[in-house]
Amino acid sequence: VQSIVGNLVSKNVVVEARFPKAGEIMSVLDRRVNEYLVRAVVDRSISDADKPKERLWTANQISNEWKTIIKEYDQRGDTVVPILEIYQRLRGVYVPNEDKNYLTKVRPVGLTLMVIIWTIGMYCAAWVFWKRKKAVVRASQPFFLVLICVGTFILGTSIYAMGIDDSVASYDGCSAACMA
Repeated sequence: VQSIVGNLVSKNVVVEARFPKAGEIMSVLDRRVNEYLVRAVVDRSISDADKPKERLWTANQISNEWKTIIKEYDQRGDTVVPILEIYQRLRGVYVPNEDKNYLTKVRPVGLTLMVIIWTIGMYCAAWVFWKRKKAVVRASQPFFLVLICVGTFILGTSIYAMGIDDSVASYDGCSAACMA
């Protein structure tokens, strides 16, 4: 009841009464903007050249005080739901924090294996080139041995495309990687 009454005091703002700390948050906005307007318009103690810097300073002060209020609320022992989640739910824009199965931990392993496959593929192709005059290599047809090495190299390259997800690329980039 006290928060509802506190929210109704301000004539400048309509505040969601179900939002915790809304009155306190809006009073910071009210107070800081009022202080700026008094200095800039009523007292004329801020020059026109300094007004942009003063507005930025005021905005930063509001932001810092809001962050402090929100942090204190979220760290209380009786807080069940963070204030941001409450606000998002009230606005109908809440998206639960899901594990989207990103590949961030597995991607380095895949890229390491890709480099190993490339290295072995190039080594084998070079070996076939160096030993192409030997009877065993000629019997195995060096062209087809190199073709197998090239195919293995391309297979290793596909690991890169499989490691792309929306944590590192745009929607179009992910679509292109999926079709590769």
